[in-house]
Amino acid sequence: MQSSGTGGSSNTIGLLMKLPDWLKVWRRADNSWSYVDVTAPAKKAWFGKLYLPHIDEERSLKLNKMLWPKDMSEAKSLQEELKKRLVIAPLGKMPRNLAGVDAAFFGSKVFAAACLFTYPALEPIEDSSVTEEAPLPYVPGFLAFREGRAIIRALQKLKRTPDLLIVDGHGIAHPRGMGMASQLGILLDVPAIGCAKSRLIGGYEKPKQKKGDWSPLEFNNEIIGAVLRTRPYVKPVFVSPGHKIDLAGSIEIVMNCIDKYRIPEPLREADMMSKKLRRIEIADSARKHLLL
Repeated sequence: MQSSGTGGSSNTIGLLMKLPDWLKVWRRADNSWSYVDVTAPAKKAWFGKLYLPHIDEERSLKLNKMLWPKDMSEAKSLQEELKKRLVIAPLGKMPRNLAGVDAAFFGSKVFAAACLFTYPALEPIEDSSVTEEAPLPYVPGFLAFREGRAIIRALQKLKRTPDLLIVDGHGIAHPRGMGMASQLGILLDVPAIGCAKSRLIGGYEKPKQKKGDWSPLEFNNEIIGAVLRTRPYVKPVFVSPGHKIDLAGSIEIVMNCIDKYRIPEPLREADMMSKKLRRIEIADSARKHLLL
């Protein structure tokens, strides 16, 4: 399964013109420059290449606000547009580092964390976090639009650019083949893997009980992921390729990131960090309530 759409190199795409509603992009398909009206929802996917951590924060945040949709109808259109740029293929080269990303919620706030590790040694390098208002309510199948912006901002705060992302969510194991890992991978132009604790769609048979055993997750007669046993006799996780990697590579990376726990270590650290931020917020909220 592979698809890709028109894009541009990270060195040429994303040169902003003075007019904020237009973007000058390089079209690889016909080797020409094109001016894209980024106010049109159907064309907002062009902004994907601009979410690279090396883009300066002010510009990236400005573009960020312009990209994320106002409602679910616009969100669905954006997913369909982004899917044209989806690539599911063997990993080009092994990553030297990778980041686990996760988010937690309390009220209307989202707490996002990014934890960068070396690979395959799994030595911690750095981490970052962001707390902000969630731009949209949670709707199944549209999780990226609720927490994706905060996760991207957390990644932008890292001093190093991750070679690969492990996302607490799904990749192509999604009703429209556009889960959180796929959307983040496309927007950041980086290989991404979805590693979820529960299933969103698809059917499967339980994998055997040994570490590394897995069974295919199937939907509409296609294999969209793996139900992977990362620890013996422990609940499996649901792994699916997000972008620029295939299922075999996703399983390999996830298994190489397992230490003492069921969840890949970089993802487990991001999960703990985001939940710690939430606990602090809950405690602060309780104190403020008592003072009233």
